[in-house]
Amino acid sequence: MPDSSVLVVDDHPVILRACGMVFEEAHAAVYCASDVEEGYRCFVANRPAVVVADLTYRDGSLSGLALIARIRALAPEARILVFSMHDDPTVVARALAAGATGYLLKDTTTSDLLAAFHRVRAGMLSIDHRLAIARREAMPHRFRQDIRQDTRHHTRSLS
Repeated sequence: MPDSSVLVVDDHPVILRACGMVFEEAHAAVYCASDVEEGYRCFVANRPAVVVADLTYRDGSLSGLALIARIRALAPEARILVFSMHDDPTVVARALAAGATGYLLKDTTTSDLLAAFHRVRAGMLSIDHRLAIARREAMPHRFRQDIRQDTRHHTRSLS
């Protein structure tokens, strides 16, 4: 059975406790940290299978991006799931570029959180479906139309 340990890094005590309970019920070993520095130290000491981290902490900056980059520099194989309220595509892209393996919005269900955890632990990319839909809808109309026409063309050629 693969390692089911998880490090949750968030500066909100309620989120830490709730996530801890969700992962414990799923039989994961849970480590918690309330800031970026503590999160990094906990990662170094325990090397959890997955890190679930917020992006914004009390200082208001996106210091979670620095945490992702530091962890990936130390352990390129690290699996990191961002658990954030930020739905801005630019922020999502920055998190993925920093080394996140998944991105989930905080207003999700516990089953979606666990599903994302398992996908990320397995080495798969996991992006909140609402972000993918928003990204598609943000595409210029002409580009979406070109994609539909191209898809129809390929579908006909396969028939």
